[in-house]
Amino acid sequence: ILRTKISQHPKQPHVVVFSSPESGDGKSVTAISTAGAVAMKSDRVVLVDADLRKSAIHVQLGLPESPGLADVLAGECTLEEALVQTKEFPNLYVLSSGTPPSNPVELLDSSQWIDVCTRLRGMFRYVIVDSPPVCAVADYELIQAVCDGVILVVRPDFTNRRLFKNALDFVPKAKFLGV
Repeated sequence: ILRTKISQHPKQPHVVVFSSPESGDGKSVTAISTAGAVAMKSDRVVLVDADLRKSAIHVQLGLPESPGLADVLAGECTLEEALVQTKEFPNLYVLSSGTPPSNPVELLDSSQWIDVCTRLRGMFRYVIVDSPPVCAVADYELIQAVCDGVILVVRPDFTNRRLFKNALDFVPKAKFLGV
């Protein structure tokens, strides 16, 4: 359903951020599943773990943590060196979070982050970005600033309703794609 909603959306978003009101809502699993579903349709997709504080993508997919996004942003490797093509889905690439930085905001608040996103837009049909929770840290704001759309992930009988309302209010309306 998400694959169809993204591909048929009137705004034709290419860079989509998956976030949530709080940790544990399932945003990483949802981002992985969506990226896989989109890649099965023959579109080149990259899944980016931009949650530099609490990365999960590499663990869930059994990939090395680095090199990854933080290493690319810090200039320690090239984007091409950090990208991993999956065997199961030839059209799916993964950019892990990389070596945990002491200053995630500094890395994301840089021209390198904008350059990486611009390059990924040119290389892939879709860029699926796993981010930290919406209101938890400043990282989310820097991540969504370069995206085309935001999908909020909530978990039944888990997500705090007040935090969900705050997250809905915080996401820019022009970029909000759905829950």
